[in-house]
Parts: sequence; structure tokens; C-alpha cells
Amino acid sequence: MCDPRHGGSILSMFRALVLIALVLTACGDHVGSGSISGVSPSPSPTDQVKPSPTVTPVPSPTTPTVAFPARLALAVGTYDGLVYTQLVDGKPAGAPVRGCDGQVSSLAALGRAVLIICREPTYQLSIFDVDAGTASAIPGVEALEAAWTIQGDSIVYTTRGTCEPPAPICKTKLMQRELHTGRTIQLDEQYGVGSDLRLTGAGVTVWRAMNMSSFVRSPEQTGTWVIRDGTLTRFSAHRLIDGDKGRFLLETDGSPSGFGCCTSVIFKFDQEQRITPASVDHERGVALLEDGRIVTFRPDPVNVFEGSVVVYRQGVVERIGRGAFSAFRVVRDLEWIVGSEISGAPGLTLHAYRISDGAFASASGANITALAVLGPAKHPIP
Repeated sequence: MCDPRHGGSILSMFRALVLIALVLTACGDHVGSGSISGVSPSPSPTDQVKPSPTVTPVPSPTTPTVAFPARLALAVGTYDGLVYTQLVDGKPAGAPVRGCDGQVSSLAALGRAVLIICREPTYQLSIFDVDAGTASAIPGVEALEAAWTIQGDSIVYTTRGTCEPPAPICKTKLMQRELHTGRTIQLDEQYGVGSDLRLTGAGVTVWRAMNMSSFVRSPEQTGTWVIRDGTLTRFSAHRLIDGDKGRFLLETDGSPSGFGCCTSVIFKFDQEQRITPASVDHERGVALLEDGRIVTFRPDPVNVFEGSVVVYRQGVVERIGRGAFSAFRVVRDLEWIVGSEISGAPGLTLHAYRISDGAFASASGANITALAVLGPAKHPIP
């Protein structure tokens, strides 16, 4: 399976180590296409847009490194199948529930409800009610990835589809299920239906990279697709990273140039505009803040977990600082942005960046496999 954004077996995690070291975006789906296409990768039209003039300050030699945040409101999945309700000093904390027989593959939260996706040794999809402290399996669903709809009354998930010999791989399906009625509809089925399935400010989106493990996708099929009224619509030729209310942070597809390098950052409002200066070879999108500022990461060529975090305001570099960071599996809890560096199975290193002052922090992630941001706890009215 080729799925660097979500966990799998120990073997797939080993494979992810190789891919992540090369920036993690060559693989975009659980499976590739059935027929090998002769389409050659082509540059995106947005890449031809001239970037806005920027003032690039010299990175500060005194970028602060501080202690890892003491407490973050994150759901935490682990190698031993447990899901916790807090991250304390970089370690899982709080009363856990049993989510999987094996490791937790991924988590997707909407407020205080968390989807727990298990793959191996058995496929299972459960809902974790954080306030009640209970986890309930959704019967009959074997999900590769899953996401909530904005109303929280349905889920969208990918699953294995039809296998048609002599094709070396199977198709995958994109499904939507109403939780109260169990009504399930098929949205799409194809070789490489998509990956990075999640709820975004644009709706539930799925990413389709150009270069897959077994085929090259045609340019018109590449990009971010959004599910609206049960129909897939192409949102952009680029990968959606963050955004809401008509403002979106995108990232160019790094797969055509080989294993994720090199990407540029795009800002989408009325139209798409490249933010990355022409002099910068490789820049990853990280976050679009509420005040309109954009946070990006420029990894070093040799060690992709070292580099410069950049904050843009209206297309101009406001702050830049060097430190240890990762643009892999990024989550944000208030002023802290946290990324994951896989550093051996089991275990990873968490790298954090504080928005307010540009401080960096790192911590051993113990046996963590997945993180998801939780909403505030519900307190009874006195």
C-alpha cells in the first residue's frame, strides 16, 4: 500500500520511512491505476504565475528553542491500538480506549467525536465519544481512510473495490454513509480513487497526485477534488493544505519531479497566485492563519526535518527562522503547530512551532501513530 499520510503495518511504516525521507508526496493513494498511462508529467499553469515581490530577511541566528508544550488538546493513537485524549509533554495521556486490535492507522476528529481507522491485523472503523469515554464500531465498514462531513451526521471513506485480473492491483471506492440510517452510497470507483481524505474549509476533499506507485495520472484528473451533494468536483489542480471562507492555502504536486521535491505554495482567493519566490526551490504549505498570514516550511535538501519556517503576510515574508520541523501529518492546537518525524518503528519525533514568537520545540513521540485536534470539552451549565 502506498499511503504516506496514514499509518499501516510495520512493513508499510518501513516503506514510509524511505518515502518520507524524500518528502512524502510521491504516493497519493492506497492503490494506483490499472492501466499504465504514457502521459508525461507537465508543469502546472499556476507555476507560470510570477510570485509577489517579497522581502526575504536573513534567518535569525537566535531562533528560540523551548520546552515542548506541556499540554495539547489532541486525540492520540498508538501502536498498541489505544486512543488517548491528551498529549502531555509529548506523550499520550488521559484515560484511553481500545480502538484497534493492532496499531491505530489514523484519526479524524469533529469536535469531541473521533473516527478511529484500523487496518491491520483487521480493518475496523469506530467512533470514539471523548466525553462519554466510549468507542463504538461501525459495522460492515472496512475503511482505508475516513472523514466526517461538516454536519457530523455522515462519514466519507475509501475502501477496497473491484479486482479485475490481470490488473496487478484492485480499484478503490469512495463511499458515503449516513450514521443514523446506515444508508450507504458509492460516490466513485476507480484505480487510485484518492488519498488524504479529510474535512476542510471547502468541504470533504480527496487528493489525486499525478505520479502514483503504478501509473501516471492524466493532468486533468490530478488535483484536489471536493464532494458536494454526492458529486465530485475538481477544486484545484493543486493540493489543498488549509483554509476557509474563500481563502485557501495550496501546494503544487511534487510527485512529477520525483518523490515530492519540489513543491511551491499557492494562495487561492479570487484566483490562484504563487507565493513561493522564484529563488526558492522547495517550499511546503503548513497553515493559513485566521488573520490571513501563511505559514510554510522550506526543508533542507539533505535533512528534510531541518529547515526554515516562514510566515508570510499579504505575500511578503514577515518572519523566518531555522529549526527542526516536519510538514508531515501536521496538526494545530491554538498557537502550536505540530508535525511528525518518523524515527523508527515504533516511535516518532514530534516537532512543534509556536506561531506567536517563532519558537521551536521537539519531543520523543513514544509509540504515537496518529494525532487529531479535539474541540473544547462540554461543561454542564451550573
